[in-house]
Amino acid sequence: MYTLFIKFLIFITPILASLATLSSSAVFIIYLLSFSHRLVRIDEIFSSFKKSKLLVLSLFAFLSFCFLSALYSLNYKNTLLESLKVSVTVLCGFMLLFASRSKLPVSKLFLSGYLVALVFCYMEFIFNGMIITNINHYLLNKTIYFDPSYLNRGMTFIAIAAWVAIIPLIRSNRKISSYYLLLLSFVIIFIYTSESAKLGIIAGVTTYILAKLFKHNFASIFQVGIVGVYIFIPIAIYYLIYNPHVQTLFQHIPWSFEHRIYIWQNVLDLISLRPLTGYGFNAARIISELNLSSMMIGSTSISLLPLHPHNGVIQILLELGVIGLVLNLTVWLSIIRTVSLTSSIGEDFKPFIYALLATYITISQSSFNIFMSWWLCLIFIIVFNFLISSRAEGNKG
Repeated sequence: MYTLFIKFLIFITPILASLATLSSSAVFIIYLLSFSHRLVRIDEIFSSFKKSKLLVLSLFAFLSFCFLSALYSLNYKNTLLESLKVSVTVLCGFMLLFASRSKLPVSKLFLSGYLVALVFCYMEFIFNGMIITNINHYLLNKTIYFDPSYLNRGMTFIAIAAWVAIIPLIRSNRKISSYYLLLLSFVIIFIYTSESAKLGIIAGVTTYILAKLFKHNFASIFQVGIVGVYIFIPIAIYYLIYNPHVQTLFQHIPWSFEHRIYIWQNVLDLISLRPLTGYGFNAARIISELNLSSMMIGSTSISLLPLHPHNGVIQILLELGVIGLVLNLTVWLSIIRTVSLTSSIGEDFKPFIYALLATYITISQSSFNIFMSWWLCLIFIIVFNFLISSRAEGNKG
């Protein structure tokens, strides 16, 4: 009965996440409870930590700085609770990844759920949100008018989870089918309005190709690339904002990204006042409530700082400063190093997790509050399913 429930949980996860009918935070808690029998093995947890000392130390340093920065935040009581919630979520997430060692024959269940999710997403587009509107009407007693942007979160999940769903096809030597699945994912993502998901899956495909080309040296290349992204983004945004031809650029980019450029300009001005330590953890949300800055675009008034800056690097600089940015970068570099050294992930599957992480990082640079519980939970759920799929059957190291 327990195994049957686990199978159903893994099958239903892509469907729920893509339609955003259940938050990934709730799904994450269900995963933790479902694998609690594995999480209580303290000896295994400590053994896993010992094998990844650099990752553990970098993670502890970053989370500790988040907590300390909450003390000088603008609303330290609420911010301390938020920093603790993030710390607990991240630590539980890594514990969940250790539980993925459970030997379960589930390698094709995530793929099946993913295919159903793609069908449902296409149906939503064709039938103007039939599933979501009916769920809200009959289960939640709410009447909503469907907008394609409702599935923006779902599209980001589709972009990241594609690299997990594709694994069973690769294992079965059905490469043509895997290409069709990736193409189908592209089509579904591009008919919706999530520009972040589009950028994410393009970055994922690029990363996958490079990982296949460079193979054993790619981990170092990926690390250099992440360092470049963290350094390049603030500089690129600065020169973009103050480029005299920026108005010409606005004619060729989506409105959502034009709005983001104005937001980043405002946030960079704030960062310049406290560049080293930032304004404290969760400051973006607090400042957004205090900052009444807005501007008119045509007849529309837009906020120059909504609840978050829509860019992970810029958000970290605003809240945690250069110190926090360096610590966060160290965490990512440690994650890449750990992946490259993990023998239980076969060399044939490492390009997929590199692509998965690249997709997640790219989306984080153009959308969402990177410390939101649902966004943190999402990556752990997907990586958990990746580890199960890549270790299933013939790869149980």
